[in-house]
Amino acid sequence: MSNMRDGFPVYTVTNTLNVPRSSAHNYTFLENFLLNIFSNNNLQNFNLEMKHNALGKDGAVAIASAISKILPRVVNIERFSLSGNEFGDEGLTKLATALNNARGLNYLDLNYNLESPVETDNSGKEQRNQTIRALDQ
Repeated sequence: MSNMRDGFPVYTVTNTLNVPRSSAHNYTFLENFLLNIFSNNNLQNFNLEMKHNALGKDGAVAIASAISKILPRVVNIERFSLSGNEFGDEGLTKLATALNNARGLNYLDLNYNLESPVETDNSGKEQRNQTIRALDQ
């Protein structure tokens, strides 16, 4: 089913878009890819999965740059999963700054991105860091 915007159909995409590791490590490609996704008015309310790509700080900077270029209008992504990318404190700071004014993003997964050490819980099970799971609107 589609709605009309400016005389053109707008389709609701319910699928999840997964970005594979091989594509994600070209940071120029990554930034341009995200700019195209974020600015495409025909894509609405979809999930963007970029989990466990080991993007590191440079990947976080590329993502933050793309987000900053299209803000405050980040309205087409319902859920953005960036868990397990080893952004570290500096990369997460860049992302937080870029996302400060983002609107329309309902869920952001940044689990397993801090540089904190592995800790042991009461049962002796190792626990890696946990970060933000959801954004309030």
